[in-house]
Amino acid sequence: MATEPTLILSVLLYAAAAAVFLLDWHTPLGISVSMLYVPVCLAGLWLRGWRFAFIMGGLCSGLTLASLFLSSPGVPHSWSAVNRIIGFMALWSALWGGKLFARRTTELEHAKASLQLEVEQRRQAEGALLTINEELESRIAPRTAELQTALDRWDLVTQATHEGVYDWDLTTRLAVYSPHWKEMHGFSQQDEQESPEHWSKRIHPDDRARVLDHLDEYLVGKRQEFREEYRIRRCDRAGCGF
Repeated sequence: MATEPTLILSVLLYAAAAAVFLLDWHTPLGISVSMLYVPVCLAGLWLRGWRFAFIMGGLCSGLTLASLFLSSPGVPHSWSAVNRIIGFMALWSALWGGKLFARRTTELEHAKASLQLEVEQRRQAEGALLTINEELESRIAPRTAELQTALDRWDLVTQATHEGVYDWDLTTRLAVYSPHWKEMHGFSQQDEQESPEHWSKRIHPDDRARVLDHLDEYLVGKRQEFREEYRIRRCDRAGCGF
């Protein structure tokens, strides 16, 4: 059911159409008073929507035709008919153009709303990622400090005991050596990390088969640990090349 403001707008628009009809009725034929129906119907399109505007357009078209026979004499009816046909074309062209414009405007508004929603969602996602990143950094920072402390202590121990220490990652096949280990094995601190293949070549020939066999058994799970004593040549004496 129509609300009071909507009902008032409808009455005013109908009254405007009636006023144009009365003016056209009392105006001699040949004067384009019927063109005044165009702004009335466009006002209906803007205020009440295209359905109401098209109803108004049909009403105004009927009133234009009625005025052709009711208006005061002026130019011949044939000339006035041409005049009013032009008025019909202007009226319905304006209505169709207004409808298409209104539809396009609505589509653009929906697209704008969707874009704004997407931008807002991305902004919220970025904010959430920033919050998660800050939380991760706050968790990682203490552990990083603890790891650095442990590494510093490890360096102090290896320097104090003059022992060489290395760590071999079996997954990545990368090894990390302490500075003293490199010194013991004849490497300079600038040398690249030694591969397992180069390491095996430096083992004394009399010990190599035993060490490598035991290492293979450990890698496949046949041994609980790999602990060996063997002779190995220094890199500066064995002629290592990387």
